[in-house]
Amino acid sequence: MNLVIPYTVGRLPYTVYEKDSLVRQRHYKILSGLAILLAVSAALTILPYSGASKANLLAYKSLCAFVPLSTLILLGAAGFVRIFRDTYKGSDK
Repeated sequence: MNLVIPYTVGRLPYTVYEKDSLVRQRHYKILSGLAILLAVSAALTILPYSGASKANLLAYKSLCAFVPLSTLILLGAAGFVRIFRDTYKGSDK
């Protein structure tokens, strides 16, 4: 008995490695965007804002009343996301 294997023209859309690589690229872009958003938010917290109800800990009215603390927390979160992003991208090697 002869076993006939059908011949297919072309190839499957993605191999498992290529699909994993595409998912990792998408996650990399999402994490990069999140890190940028956190860093921009940190920069926005220190901007002066005359409409604020009271002065912050640095004695001026800013967009955020908790200026040094909120800025450091947001910068720390942005740094953590970048470290996680780079670790996640490099874990396939």
